[in-house]
Formats: sequence, C-alpha cells, structure tokens
Amino acid sequence: MIRMPNLQTDRWRIVDAEAPHRSNSKRFTIVPAGARKTLVPGQAVKVILELSCACPEDRWELLRIPIWLLVSERIANGTFFGLCCYGSQTLCPEAAFLQLGAEIPFKAEHVVEIRSPSAGYGNWIMGKKCSPWPRSDRLGSAITKTAAKAEVKLLKPSQIKCRCVQVD
Repeated sequence: MIRMPNLQTDRWRIVDAEAPHRSNSKRFTIVPAGARKTLVPGQAVKVILELSCACPEDRWELLRIPIWLLVSERIANGTFFGLCCYGSQTLCPEAAFLQLGAEIPFKAEHVVEIRSPSAGYGNWIMGKKCSPWPRSDRLGSAITKTAAKAEVKLLKPSQIKCRCVQVD
C-alpha cells in the first residue's frame, strides 16, 4: 500500500475534492467520478494541496493551492501517480519535495479537473521526473513542529511568496 502525503510527516497533503463538492456543488464543481477513476498516463489533473507553512512570529498557516499533475502511473488499488507540473521553485520551504517533476500519489477523490495536454508537453514533463515517492508503507522522518494555530487561505500559485529551497 502506498503512503499518502500528510501534514504531520510531509507538511502537505492533497485535499479530498468530493467533500466540498457535495456540500456546495454550484460553487465547487469537479469532473464526474467515472472520468476520475479511469485516468490514464498522459492526462493532466488538477488537485488542491494543503501546505503547512511557517510564518513570522513562529506561527503556521495552512495554504490551499491548486496544482496540475501529469498522470504517470496507475496502481491496482486505485492510487495514481502524477508528476508535478510546476517550476523548479518550491511552493513552500517546508514542502521542499514539491518541485517540477516530483512524483505525487493521489486518488480519484482528489481530482478537481482533467485535461489532455499535448504529447510534447507530456513528454517534456516525463523527462523532468525527479524525487520519487516512497513505494512502501514505511513512513518518512517525523516532523517535530506542529501547526497549532493555523489559518486556512485559498491561494493561486502566482500569489505565493515563499523563498525557494533547492533540493539536491
């Protein structure tokens, strides 16, 4: 079984898109379940990440950010892998894993939107694959700080002003 990203271990997670859609389907629309469950490599999916980022004065904020992933693999248990389609700067220093080509596991319930990018773009992203996701139940190193007083904000990637962290 593939471990899904979580706030405690990774400082980020993928938001379930079905719950907000059920509570307000006119304001928050998602593609039908049939399309989300039958994704194939090469398709692009929009998911929403929730990031726990450090702020001044030792505060933590939860940021919700929509990102695109290029589907790279489908696993038998309903888990998919996608490659992050964003540039080499990270979205938040505490989530340094998230960079162009990073492998991210997700499920159908995380998908908000589906598109079919050009083959050239898909091949370009596939060529950028880096930072593979652990393929076992083994947890990564635990993070000691907690997001005690977190505020939730929905931001677009262009609104994020975090310093870049280079991952070797």
